[in-house]
Amino acid sequence: MCAGIKLEQPCLNFKQGKSMKLMNWEENAITFPFWKKMDALSLKLNGLRFNDSLMIYPMQGKKRKISLNRTQFTFMSSENVNPKIEGYKVFLPGFEEGNNFSLTLVSVFVKNKEKGGRYLLTSHSEAPFKINGVLSYSSFIERGDVIDIGYNRLEFNNTLEEASSFQSLKINEEVLSSRLNVLIEGETGTGKSRLAKILHQKSKREGEFVQVNLASYSEGLIESELFGHVKGSFTGAMVDKRGAFLYADRGTLFLDEVDSLPINLQTKLLLFLDTNEFRQVGGEALKKTDIRLIFASGTNLRSLVNSGKMRRDFFYRINSGTKVSLSPLREDSGLIEKICKEFSIKESVYLHPSLLDYYKRLAWPGNIRQLISHLKKKKVLSKGRKIEFNKVDEELIEHEKDFFKSSESENFYLSLDEVKRKYAFNVYKHCGENLEKASCLLKISKNTLRSFINKIKVLT
Repeated sequence: MCAGIKLEQPCLNFKQGKSMKLMNWEENAITFPFWKKMDALSLKLNGLRFNDSLMIYPMQGKKRKISLNRTQFTFMSSENVNPKIEGYKVFLPGFEEGNNFSLTLVSVFVKNKEKGGRYLLTSHSEAPFKINGVLSYSSFIERGDVIDIGYNRLEFNNTLEEASSFQSLKINEEVLSSRLNVLIEGETGTGKSRLAKILHQKSKREGEFVQVNLASYSEGLIESELFGHVKGSFTGAMVDKRGAFLYADRGTLFLDEVDSLPINLQTKLLLFLDTNEFRQVGGEALKKTDIRLIFASGTNLRSLVNSGKMRRDFFYRINSGTKVSLSPLREDSGLIEKICKEFSIKESVYLHPSLLDYYKRLAWPGNIRQLISHLKKKKVLSKGRKIEFNKVDEELIEHEKDFFKSSESENFYLSLDEVKRKYAFNVYKHCGENLEKASCLLKISKNTLRSFINKIKVLT
């Protein structure tokens, strides 16, 4: 049975113990030996991804993540409520004993040349599984696929933030494992918090990941939250408090919305950045901790320096490590499509193709978070599983207008593409809306200029 395999993937026809031939089109026939084992060196040489994983959502109990660091896994039934992992065996609750499934890494040959490997999920009983809602007995799985085994759901590398934020960034291993500070810049909803967690995981630091949103505390509480305090240092200080700097010892401290940090605390944090030492509120002794600092901001920090809201030396100090800029969602139409596809699979709904085209033309000031929230709202308000354009989508235009109006008056930095569009539109206006004259001055085609103008007009 070949159901569940995507159109671009070949269907499976195999006999146990023999080579398997996958037929898609005659000129693109793919063959490989069945159940071929590959050692770690061979995996590395074939460029396979060691950070692949499965997230298990059991019918009961807590979710669990499996790192796919072996060539083969066997999924078996279990009486336990929570998923259990023993070596290459994965025990899942809620399906009949005797039914088991294997996930195997096999080498793939294209025109008799080895082209790497792929994960193959196979049922070894009469019970099928579901892949993206379609019954199947054997199927390749790809990132983003959703698999149902019994009443358990498995998602293959289905973390949007990780796929969109980390894997596209070029950060070498030396930087990841070092104590170098990291500054993450990006608009709200682009996945800064998730990226910070990923960077901590990749760094392999032994301590905890501690997150502090600086905007959620008053000026009087931030210092205590960060550095801790001693008993009796102020009214209400009934006991000693360690603070985030000590909790994150040998780990990572993520300071979100660093643009909210008051000037006086910038000075104290600057001292720590220089010496790795700090003093608790009301304390006399200097304390030392081994932490890695990750900062995040949705605001142009240089503009804060110019306005006197951020110390210049503090700005340069947090910029001295590694800087990562996350692109807004409107600049990644592929990610928009991916989010919509995964949502439709997870929620068992059908998104009309015209909706996807419409979403790709929007600015999404709230980025990934806004798109997902919007889709959830549409599902709740929809009467069936077919989701089409409605008044909820019309509201997005008003959000866009507010976004572009506020971006001109607030300390908000535009992307390079937005700057280009706005500049081109201004030149067009200066030329008396003469398309040919403006395109000559800008040295771009009339079609390109026309697309810039249309984009601006939609949002004004």
